[in-house]
Amino acid sequence: MVDRVNTHSDPEHFVSKFADFWNAPSPRRLPELLQPDVVLRQPLAAPTVGIAAAQAEFQRIWCCLPDMRATVDRWCGDGDLVFIEFRIHAHVGRGVTEWPNVNRLVLREGKATERVTYFDPLAILPALLGHPSLWWRWWRSGAGLRAPRSTT
Repeated sequence: MVDRVNTHSDPEHFVSKFADFWNAPSPRRLPELLQPDVVLRQPLAAPTVGIAAAQAEFQRIWCCLPDMRATVDRWCGDGDLVFIEFRIHAHVGRGVTEWPNVNRLVLREGKATERVTYFDPLAILPALLGHPSLWWRWWRSGAGLRAPRSTT
């Protein structure tokens, strides 16, 4: 059973901030959405712990996909738990690649303390593998599989 504590979070307001963030994403804007002690989990990456580590990881990703944006399709939430279904899109080579995602977020005082992202890596890997110049940017950025990252 999940222990749910009333943290005075408004899921609808959070989703609004999430959508606004993805219209003009930037690592420096992450504190608008995330608590300082946030834990981020997603496929093909070690967990990221802390806002500074999250900002560094997002910077590495945006070095590879600088025009990455997202569109919220739907969401549901109740107090401190929110699910957001959205599509990320970015130019890869000459075309735009898009892949669906679902985030499960635990909120505290209107910001995420935990985010688990669910997506099928096979939706994006063929596009990435077809562009060797992106491999080099990815490698140089330091993104990808590593030991857990933390600012603590």
